Amino acid sequence: MSRQRAEILDAYGSFIASLAPWTHFITLTHDPRRLANLDGQHTRVGLQRHRRLRKEFVFDVVRRLDPTARWWSETELHLSGQPHEHAMLAAAENAPVYSMMAEWYALGGAWRVERIESTHAAACYVAKYGEKAAAWEPMVAGLGLHRLPSHSLTFGRAIR
Repeated sequence: MSRQRAEILDAYGSFIASLAPWTHFITLTHDPRRLANLDGQHTRVGLQRHRRLRKEFVFDVVRRLDPTARWWSETELHLSGQPHEHAMLAAAENAPVYSMMAEWYALGGAWRVERIESTHAAACYVAKYGEKAAAWEPMVAGLGLHRLPSHSLTFGRAIR
């Protein structure tokens, strides 16, 4: 990676870090063993289904359980085409984060959640996914930024 690209990603990470008092780093994936089709075969979650599930999760679950929550995530596709999400969550101190994750699990997902110790490091980790070739648009909730142009256009890639 060029020095200029690294500096842009660091600035993007700093921008994300500055948006909210982030409390948790979350990875959302899908468990194909629990998402069997009618024939009992494992199924892969495509990008469109992932977007629908992610939106349902953030707006119907996270915001219901913590109306003050803030969310920023970047979607990435594995080489298999299976999408997953790297996210920052700003939740109230008493927010039921593990209950939120249990509801993602009920949607057929798998998850990993960690308390954030270094906001800048976690935000830079999330930001780097906006640069990857298999990246898609960020998911933003609770920050009023959805009305602004996407910051994922940093590298000149069109949002699909």
